[in-house]
Amino acid sequence: MRIPVLFGSVIGLFVGSLLFACVGEDPGSGPASVTLEAGVAIGERGGPCYANKTCNEGLVCEDEILCITKPISGSPRATDGGGAGPVDASTDAADAGDGDAGSCKRTGAVFSPWSIKPPVPKTAACTDAQIAQLADACFTAPDGPSCMILRGQYAACATCAFGHGGNSQWAPIVTGYPSGKPVYYNIAGCYEYLSNNSGCGIEYQRVIDCFDLYCAACTGADETSCQKQVGHVTGECKAYLLNQTCGNLIDIYEGTCGAKGTSDAELKAHFINLVSVACK
Repeated sequence: MRIPVLFGSVIGLFVGSLLFACVGEDPGSGPASVTLEAGVAIGERGGPCYANKTCNEGLVCEDEILCITKPISGSPRATDGGGAGPVDASTDAADAGDGDAGSCKRTGAVFSPWSIKPPVPKTAACTDAQIAQLADACFTAPDGPSCMILRGQYAACATCAFGHGGNSQWAPIVTGYPSGKPVYYNIAGCYEYLSNNSGCGIEYQRVIDCFDLYCAACTGADETSCQKQVGHVTGECKAYLLNQTCGNLIDIYEGTCGAKGTSDAELKAHFINLVSVACK
């Protein structure tokens, strides 16, 4: 079931070397070729492939040179909720179509990061049972009547779990922002809590939003190629690539914070994870 929920897309699930700025590469500089990361062992992520064009378990050999994390096939994409930040005003409807000839990459768009607020302070306001009930009633409609009844019944927990996008700090479940989106699952905040690395979660959200703007129409090898292009070659997303420290932390906590999918069960599980990290 496809519903309009704004949360991390398939690119949020694919945390590979394409999200990282290579060692010695200035994220703000112009386009550059993909390079290996200094000091990384052969077969490891970010390092060279083995002579037989393979890498260690869980990695694939990109362009017969670079070991990257194997993409997760069939992962969902929150296209109708919108994963990317706003498009520059110069982008008209014609530009939002099929991209350039022979490519799935979107053209004519300029990525502009939307404002992501720091997370609210962690509390111990919720129990597992409360979070599970809120997930059942609120995972797609946090302002709906069934959810509002439970939010009143579990007021302390709900105060931690839900917040408006206009607030200076964001709860794990954000309503009212961006405009027209019913709910934002605050994966950036989850990474902020767990990584203990200020700004890492927000930086991660920005790079996947940028990738999603340009590569949302791509799948499989075309998606990997598009991400490599905008991250390292043409460089539209180069300024937003993660440093190695942040990227490693994202890898560690992706199983908890990352988007699970768009089925009801997957969205509920994601809701439970995000609220549990912040409010239990």
